[in-house]
Amino acid sequence: MDTDARELMTELREDHRNMAVVLDLMDDLVEQMEAGKDPDFELFDEMMRYMTVYPDAVHHPKEDIVYEQLRLSLIHITEPTRHE
Repeated sequence: MDTDARELMTELREDHRNMAVVLDLMDDLVEQMEAGKDPDFELFDEMMRYMTVYPDAVHHPKEDIVYEQLRLSLIHITEPTRHE
C-alpha cells in the first residue's frame, strides 16, 4: 500500500471514530431530553449538521477513491493471464 493510500485509510478511520463520538454525544443529549432536562439545542443542531453534511461532502468521496482502487486491483488480479 502506498503512502497516499495509507494516509487516506488513516483519515477514514479517524472519520469513523469522530462520527462515533458525535453519535455518542447525540445519544447523551437524547437521554437528557428524555429525563426532562434542557439540552444544548445549539450543540445538537451543530452535530446534526456535521452528520448530514460532512459524510457526503468529505467522507464518502474518500471512500469512493478506496473502492475504485480496490475495484481496479481486483480487475487486475482476476484478469486471465495471456500466454503468447
